[in-house]
Amino acid sequence: MAAGASSGRKKTDLSCCAVGFTKAPPICSKVHGAQIGDTCFSVAKAFNLTTEDFNAINPNLNCIRIFVGEWLCVNGLAN
Repeated sequence: MAAGASSGRKKTDLSCCAVGFTKAPPICSKVHGAQIGDTCFSVAKAFNLTTEDFNAINPNLNCIRIFVGEWLCVNGLAN
């Protein structure tokens, strides 16, 4: 193919995702089993966490659908 000619393929921008550099999962050192009436906000408040900190140590939690018995991290480190 001549210099400057296009192969017709769309280029994908991967500048956001450097190979080998992934965000480490949070480290949880204490959990709470969700109880009837628990919300992300109420659990965060009960354990003296900001909502930002609570969300950081529970990155895959769907706060709209917390279920009784679900393990919520209430103490840990977000990496």
